[in-house]
Amino acid sequence: MKKVKPIVSLILILTLLSLPSCVMNPAGERRQDVITDVIEPLKDGGTVTDTRRGAASDGAGPADGFTEAENAIYDGLVAVDDRISLEGYGLTADTLRASFRRVVNYAPELFYVSSTYGYSHTDDGITAVMPSYLFGKEEIGEKTGFFRETVKKIAAGVDPGWSDLEKALYLHDYVAAHYEFDIDHGIFDAYTFFKEGKGVCQAYTLAYLALLREVGVRADVAASEDMDHTWNKVMIDGNWYHVDLTWDDPVGSAPGETGHTYFLLSDSEIDKKGKIHYRWETVLYESVCADTRYDEAFWEDITTAFAPLGGEWYFIEYREDGSLLRRTDFVSTEDVTVLQGQWDVLDEENMIWLGFYSGLFALDGKLIYNTGTEVMAFDPATGEISSAGAPELGDARIYGCFPEDGKVMCVLCREPHSTDYTVVPLKIEN
Repeated sequence: MKKVKPIVSLILILTLLSLPSCVMNPAGERRQDVITDVIEPLKDGGTVTDTRRGAASDGAGPADGFTEAENAIYDGLVAVDDRISLEGYGLTADTLRASFRRVVNYAPELFYVSSTYGYSHTDDGITAVMPSYLFGKEEIGEKTGFFRETVKKIAAGVDPGWSDLEKALYLHDYVAAHYEFDIDHGIFDAYTFFKEGKGVCQAYTLAYLALLREVGVRADVAASEDMDHTWNKVMIDGNWYHVDLTWDDPVGSAPGETGHTYFLLSDSEIDKKGKIHYRWETVLYESVCADTRYDEAFWEDITTAFAPLGGEWYFIEYREDGSLLRRTDFVSTEDVTVLQGQWDVLDEENMIWLGFYSGLFALDGKLIYNTGTEVMAFDPATGEISSAGAPELGDARIYGCFPEDGKVMCVLCREPHSTDYTVVPLKIEN
């Protein structure tokens, strides 16, 4: 079972401090009040704890849903302008606040923008917004470079010929396999998420949004104030679906492990008892997730990543009488081979954990997975399974594996879903 722990509210905090100032207006001498405003972007959300125990180009670019005023705000923030002209858009303080919030919350690459900003206005409306930035321009440039390089590196694993479903699934599984929930609840933005390898729900949501935009899949942010939680909406074949990547990578899941319970759900399915998402709003698009075709998809209970290889998508399905390596084209699935492996309960005789605690990915034309004691390689061309090597186990077992820069990383711990684990590299035997 999974538990939801509310953390921080999504309530918008507004502080208005009037700072009198007189500024020359091009249309004549008219008073412009300079105001300071504060928004609180999407915040930390519900934590999922896994208690199972054996039982757009450059990763940036304005959204097509932005208004002309929002595009102007976005362009100014990307340029790190100290003053962004908004004359002629007819904005009020309230509409500026809503637009500023939409831009910041839909653009993960604007991680350096503070929630505090000033603005000037006349009787005709807002004339300019004066953003605040968390870093200096040089540092923003360096951090933005890292952000864009990371997005491009991850997105490079996506085949442009894949369907949007395949692109969304690959990126979903990549993030879940390589990043983890920040149990200290301190990382909210996509940049720090990529840098530190962890974050809360807002960070997951923004990182996934950035990656989807990079590969041309339309996506949005859903936020529930009542849940203190955020997740994504993704468009597949003209239909919107919910994807909660945070809850598919719960606290206690090892690196390399990824759930699919919350992948491509309808409004009715994600709102039902057991999935408990409710009373949400979307940041950019007014959308309804009405299509139910994936509500009971075969991937719902799959806890390994899907591995693309040779035009096929492979996954592991746990069964007590022998787990199966299977493949799919997302229309039908078929068995490939039975995978042997078990995980003994340490310090207990003749006891094993029920489950198949393995990663799965393609490397050098083979599918890599793990048992409790070694890493295995399956060759689809021959059907042969061979040992690829084993790390020094000590008083631990292998509870997952994942690729990193051409290496196999093994997750070592004493029991399933432990937060007390180490990750060690393994040199693959030829």
